[in-house]
Amino acid sequence: AENLAPLVTLVGAMAAMDAPPRAFVRSGSLAEYGAGPLAFTEAHREEPHNAYAASCLSGTQFVAAARARLPVPAVTARLGLTYGPTQSEDFLIPSLIDHCLRGEPIDVKRPADRRDLVYVSDVVDALLRIAECPGDVGTVVNVATGDAPTMRTVADIVVAATGAPPGL
Repeated sequence: AENLAPLVTLVGAMAAMDAPPRAFVRSGSLAEYGAGPLAFTEAHREEPHNAYAASCLSGTQFVAAARARLPVPAVTARLGLTYGPTQSEDFLIPSLIDHCLRGEPIDVKRPADRRDLVYVSDVVDALLRIAECPGDVGTVVNVATGDAPTMRTVADIVVAATGAPPGL
Protein backbone atom coordinates (compact mmCIF):
# COMPACT_ATOMS: atom_id res chain seq x y z
CA ALA A 1 0.00 0.00 0.00
CA GLU A 2 2.85 2.41 0.76
CA ASN A 3 4.05 2.09 -2.85
CA LEU A 4 0.62 2.02 -4.48
CA ALA A 5 -0.97 5.09 -2.87
CA PRO A 6 1.61 7.58 -4.22
CA LEU A 7 1.36 5.96 -7.67
CA VAL A 8 -2.42 6.33 -7.70
CA THR A 9 -2.05 9.99 -6.66
CA LEU A 10 0.59 10.63 -9.33
CA VAL A 11 -1.41 8.98 -12.12
CA GLY A 12 -4.54 10.89 -11.05
CA ALA A 13 -2.67 14.19 -11.13
CA MET A 14 -1.17 13.40 -14.52
CA ALA A 15 -4.58 12.49 -15.94
CA ALA A 16 -5.94 15.86 -14.79
CA MET A 17 -3.14 17.94 -16.31
CA ASP A 18 -3.97 20.39 -19.09
CA ALA A 19 -0.65 19.57 -20.75
CA PRO A 20 0.32 16.03 -19.70
CA PRO A 21 3.76 14.60 -20.46
CA ARG A 22 4.31 12.70 -23.70
CA ALA A 23 4.53 9.36 -21.87
CA PHE A 24 4.42 7.82 -18.42
CA VAL A 25 7.10 5.22 -17.60
CA ARG A 26 7.16 3.78 -14.10
CA SER A 27 9.71 1.39 -12.72
CA GLY A 28 8.73 -2.00 -11.43
CA SER A 29 10.94 -4.95 -10.59
CA LEU A 30 11.80 -8.38 -11.92
CA ALA A 31 10.97 -9.43 -8.34
CA GLU A 32 7.34 -9.34 -9.46
CA TYR A 33 7.97 -12.71 -11.17
CA GLY A 34 9.05 -14.42 -7.95
CA ALA A 35 11.36 -17.41 -8.10
CA GLY A 36 10.34 -18.62 -11.55
CA PRO A 37 12.68 -19.81 -14.29
CA LEU A 38 15.37 -17.47 -15.56
CA ALA A 39 15.47 -15.43 -17.78
CA PHE A 40 12.11 -13.79 -17.31
CA THR A 41 10.03 -12.62 -20.23
CA GLU A 42 7.09 -10.27 -20.26
CA ALA A 43 4.85 -13.29 -20.93
CA HIS A 44 5.76 -15.06 -17.65
CA ARG A 45 3.07 -15.26 -14.98
CA GLU A 46 3.93 -13.21 -11.90
CA GLU A 47 4.27 -14.95 -8.52
CA PRO A 48 5.65 -12.41 -6.05
CA HIS A 49 7.22 -13.97 -2.96
CA ASN A 50 7.39 -10.97 -0.64
CA ALA A 51 5.57 -7.74 0.17
CA TYR A 52 7.92 -5.58 -1.90
CA ALA A 53 7.37 -7.69 -5.02
CA ALA A 54 3.61 -7.80 -4.43
CA SER A 55 3.46 -4.02 -4.08
CA CYS A 56 5.43 -3.62 -7.32
CA LEU A 57 3.04 -6.01 -9.07
CA SER A 58 0.02 -4.11 -7.77
CA GLY A 59 1.50 -0.93 -9.30
CA THR A 60 2.07 -2.71 -12.62
CA GLN A 61 -1.49 -3.97 -12.66
CA PHE A 62 -2.88 -0.56 -11.68
CA VAL A 63 -1.03 1.19 -14.52
CA ALA A 64 -2.13 -1.47 -17.01
CA ALA A 65 -5.76 -1.13 -15.89
CA ALA A 66 -5.66 2.69 -15.97
CA ARG A 67 -3.82 2.88 -19.29
CA ALA A 68 -6.94 3.09 -21.49
CA ARG A 69 -8.20 6.12 -19.54
CA LEU A 70 -4.92 8.02 -19.43
CA PRO A 71 -4.13 10.89 -21.80
CA VAL A 72 -0.69 9.39 -22.53
CA PRO A 73 0.77 5.93 -23.12
CA ALA A 74 1.78 4.30 -19.82
CA VAL A 75 4.42 1.59 -19.46
CA THR A 76 5.94 -0.30 -16.56
CA ALA A 77 9.65 -1.04 -16.92
CA ARG A 78 10.49 -4.05 -14.76
CA LEU A 79 14.08 -3.48 -13.73
CA GLY A 80 16.71 -6.05 -13.01
CA LEU A 81 18.81 -5.51 -9.89
CA THR A 82 20.28 -2.08 -10.61
CA TYR A 83 23.73 -1.11 -9.37
CA GLY A 84 26.16 1.75 -9.86
CA PRO A 85 28.14 4.65 -8.38
CA THR A 86 27.05 6.20 -5.07
CA GLN A 87 24.70 3.31 -4.31
CA SER A 88 24.24 2.68 -0.59
CA GLU A 89 26.34 0.02 1.09
CA ASP A 90 23.03 -1.50 2.16
CA PHE A 91 23.16 -3.20 -1.24
CA LEU A 92 25.34 -6.19 -2.08
CA ILE A 93 27.66 -4.91 -4.82
CA PRO A 94 28.78 -1.67 -3.10
CA SER A 95 29.15 -3.57 0.17
CA LEU A 96 31.26 -6.25 -1.53
CA ILE A 97 33.46 -3.66 -3.20
CA ASP A 98 33.98 -1.70 0.01
CA HIS A 99 34.79 -4.78 2.08
CA CYS A 100 37.22 -6.06 -0.54
CA LEU A 101 38.99 -2.70 -0.82
CA ARG A 102 39.37 -2.62 2.98
CA GLY A 103 40.49 -6.26 3.05
CA GLU A 104 37.61 -7.22 5.32
CA PRO A 105 35.70 -10.48 4.98
CA ILE A 106 32.06 -10.40 4.01
CA ASP A 107 29.40 -13.07 4.28
CA VAL A 108 27.21 -13.46 1.20
CA LYS A 109 24.00 -14.67 2.86
CA ARG A 110 22.50 -16.54 -0.10
CA PRO A 111 25.38 -17.31 -2.49
CA ALA A 112 23.29 -19.59 -4.72
CA ASP A 113 20.65 -16.90 -5.40
CA ARG A 114 20.65 -15.61 -8.96
CA ARG A 115 20.04 -11.98 -9.92
CA ASP A 116 19.97 -10.18 -13.25
CA LEU A 117 22.28 -7.22 -12.62
CA VAL A 118 21.92 -4.05 -14.70
CA TYR A 119 24.22 -1.05 -14.53
CA VAL A 120 22.42 2.19 -13.70
CA SER A 121 23.39 4.03 -16.91
CA ASP A 122 21.96 1.14 -18.96
CA VAL A 123 18.71 1.44 -16.99
CA VAL A 124 18.55 5.19 -17.66
CA ASP A 125 19.16 4.61 -21.38
CA ALA A 126 16.41 1.98 -21.48
CA LEU A 127 13.92 4.21 -19.66
CA LEU A 128 14.61 7.09 -22.06
CA ARG A 129 14.17 4.79 -25.07
CA ILE A 130 10.88 3.49 -23.68
CA ALA A 131 9.69 7.07 -23.14
CA GLU A 132 10.53 7.94 -26.77
CA CYS A 133 8.20 5.27 -28.18
CA PRO A 134 5.93 4.03 -25.37
CA GLY A 135 3.15 2.93 -27.69
CA ASP A 136 5.47 0.44 -29.40
CA VAL A 137 6.44 -1.61 -26.34
CA GLY A 138 3.22 -2.76 -24.68
CA THR A 139 2.29 -2.33 -21.03
CA VAL A 140 5.35 -4.05 -19.53
CA VAL A 141 8.99 -4.10 -20.63
CA ASN A 142 11.73 -5.98 -18.82
CA VAL A 143 14.93 -3.98 -18.47
CA ALA A 144 17.51 -6.67 -17.82
CA THR A 145 20.54 -8.39 -19.30
CA GLY A 146 19.00 -11.85 -19.58
CA ASP A 147 21.91 -13.24 -17.55
CA ALA A 148 21.53 -14.00 -13.85
CA PRO A 149 24.79 -15.04 -12.21
CA THR A 150 24.85 -16.50 -8.71
CA MET A 151 25.79 -14.12 -5.94
CA ARG A 152 28.83 -16.37 -5.33
CA THR A 153 29.95 -15.66 -8.92
CA VAL A 154 29.38 -11.92 -8.43
CA ALA A 155 31.42 -12.01 -5.21
CA ASP A 156 34.25 -13.85 -6.97
CA ILE A 157 34.25 -11.24 -9.78
CA VAL A 158 34.41 -8.37 -7.26
CA VAL A 159 37.21 -10.08 -5.30
CA ALA A 160 39.23 -10.51 -8.50
CA ALA A 161 38.52 -6.98 -9.78
CA THR A 162 39.61 -5.36 -6.51
CA GLY A 163 42.70 -7.54 -6.10
CA ALA A 164 41.46 -8.78 -2.72
CA PRO A 165 42.63 -12.15 -1.40
CA PRO A 166 40.55 -14.93 -3.02
CA GLY A 167 39.39 -16.40 0.33
CA LEU A 168 37.97 -13.08 1.51
